[in-house]
Amino acid sequence: MLQQPQSNVFHRAGMDFLAVEEGPATLRTYSVGNVAHDYLDVHVPPKPEEPLNCCQSGCPICVWDIYADDLREYQDARIRAKKAFIERKMAVPTELKDQQLNAKDPLEQLPPSIHAFVDLEKRLAKKKLENDS
Repeated sequence: MLQQPQSNVFHRAGMDFLAVEEGPATLRTYSVGNVAHDYLDVHVPPKPEEPLNCCQSGCPICVWDIYADDLREYQDARIRAKKAFIERKMAVPTELKDQQLNAKDPLEQLPPSIHAFVDLEKRLAKKKLENDS
């Protein structure tokens, strides 16, 4: 008899929750047509989209935390790619021309209420990690 793989879905109070064991990468979603690019030796992931499914119940891994990490990763990769073109004295692709090399935190572009919520989630997660250590 074949053994079923252990499910990572928990069922509580009529709702299903996915348990993430290897980090948030499996939760990342992007719209169709929003693809990654490789510029020289730099991989730029697809631009993340704002989540529409936050339940605001204090999940251990909030969709806004994942979005914040993805957005920072996206911006950092674009900066690295643009610097690679500049260092090699090559023409910068059109998609990267608007990227500032000393860009601020991309979360500052979010509405203030969402920015505050994401910051709170990050601080709570950091505090929990410190307490668990």
